[in-house]
Amino acid sequence: MRSVVFLLLVIVSTFSYAIIPAEVLPPILDPVLMTVCGSSVELSSVNYFCETLFIARDYSKTVTLEDAKKGAGFGVTSDSTPSYFHDFYTPGTSYKSFIIIAGGSTELSKADISRIKDIAMFIKEPRGLVVIIDIDVESTGYDSIKEEFASAILPYVDILILADSPIENYSQALQSSTPVVISLPTIVDLMLLFIRDFGAGGCCD
Repeated sequence: MRSVVFLLLVIVSTFSYAIIPAEVLPPILDPVLMTVCGSSVELSSVNYFCETLFIARDYSKTVTLEDAKKGAGFGVTSDSTPSYFHDFYTPGTSYKSFIIIAGGSTELSKADISRIKDIAMFIKEPRGLVVIIDIDVESTGYDSIKEEFASAILPYVDILILADSPIENYSQALQSSTPVVISLPTIVDLMLLFIRDFGAGGCCD
């Protein structure tokens, strides 16, 4: 199985830009579980990137801790059960990475914070990796719900990727949490990242 390593411009703790060696960054390991918090016009773009590149993942907007505990394919046992991972992994294989796609906040996304925190804690505990990809390209500035999300989730996060989205709602939480922070100037750069790091159909090399 191939470990996937990001190599990008990284925002260090002073929020100035610096290039760091790839081996310093934590690897993205599969199987991958992906969920969503909030809404964004670019969510369809992220899914398009993943589907075009055949990135194997379990993706659900409403995945629960109970689902996550079942492992890849949510522990499917039937060949007829659809699953991105069914052809690549034994159903039930423990997740090694958890990716949260964060958009603009809503009252519904506020209710999602505890759900996502529980899953992040569960996957993080056995040395799993937790990643936030923020695609809130329509952000209008300060967002109290997004700030609450950052405060609750960042203590468990290894990598925070800002894809054409502002950092200000994470700033306070970043004072006490130290994930690797990556800034992408456009949402398209996220696809370039996926192409380089995941490869086309190469999740399980």
